[in-house]
Amino acid sequence: MVQSKAPSVEAYIAEAPPDRAPCLRRLREIALAALPGYIEEMRWGMPVYTRHGEAEVAFASQKQYVALYIMKAGVQARNAGALVGLDTGKGCIRFRRPDRIDFALVEKLLRDTAASAEEPC
Repeated sequence: MVQSKAPSVEAYIAEAPPDRAPCLRRLREIALAALPGYIEEMRWGMPVYTRHGEAEVAFASQKQYVALYIMKAGVQARNAGALVGLDTGKGCIRFRRPDRIDFALVEKLLRDTAASAEEPC
């Protein structure tokens, strides 16, 4: 999928491969619950969650993996122990097997993001 032209998050999930749609739906549910006061929108061809106009969280169905973007470097650093063994990059966690996404960890990362006063990268 890489960069979608979907006009909404619902449309984005609907055009996802059938094996990925359930995990994308779950990521969205967690984001909506864990990020009160955030605005859900489409930016850069993926679902993005903004606060005060700044993108702080996003997720995407990429060609080889599902990506979760945590744009506050301190959140990822504070959870480094829980991220050991996962494929991570600057602000990105890549899940090559959507059926193995640790949704409890995702929820913690999103709640930590919402609680953080740190500026996004």
